[in-house]
Amino acid sequence: LSNQHVLYPTSATVRPKIGDLVYQVGDSNPIGKLYKTIAEPNPWPAGTKTSQVGIYHDSALAQPLVEVSDEVNGIGKITGMTDPVVGMNIRYNGERSGLRKGKITGINVTYNNDAGGGKISIVKNVFTHSAGSDHGDSGSLIVTDDNKAVGLVYSGSGIGADGKGCLASVIAAKYGISFAKPSGTTPTPSPSPIPAPAPTTTVNGLPSFV
Repeated sequence: LSNQHVLYPTSATVRPKIGDLVYQVGDSNPIGKLYKTIAEPNPWPAGTKTSQVGIYHDSALAQPLVEVSDEVNGIGKITGMTDPVVGMNIRYNGERSGLRKGKITGINVTYNNDAGGGKISIVKNVFTHSAGSDHGDSGSLIVTDDNKAVGLVYSGSGIGADGKGCLASVIAAKYGISFAKPSGTTPTPSPSPIPAPAPTTTVNGLPSFV
């Protein structure tokens, strides 16, 4: 689970398709395949009346091709899900910023996101938090002190400014998923590894697949 703009970026020269390989940042080895996205972009010209505000949500799922853990690095196992409440302690482990802690500072926030070309996407159902975020932290899971999922790091203005998050409850409802396995369930088997390239031999100095 990550942001749509991480797994399915609209800014890419060639926009990814469902089934395309997904890579860990800075690594050339694929870790999964793009599975589904529920992103709902609404790019309207700046100044559009708020009566035309739509619900935008930035998330996507990938199907793992490598062995995965049910623990989040630096966080541990997720125990469930809850909605944010102002003053709630939260934390996340960002790819760029590492383990960050803070408090929920706002809920039900409407956010004007720059969509480029003089347009904006008006985003609803955003919550804000004091942990901040930096480029590269997008998609990190935000949790409470007792490891209940609150949402995903969505956007921010750097460390020291309020970060923004997408609601875990919206993600769970739209994908039909949960953030913690019921007790007593059998662990999910690891998927088969990606097949190794076919062996080659040399014919007249050129490689030939066998």
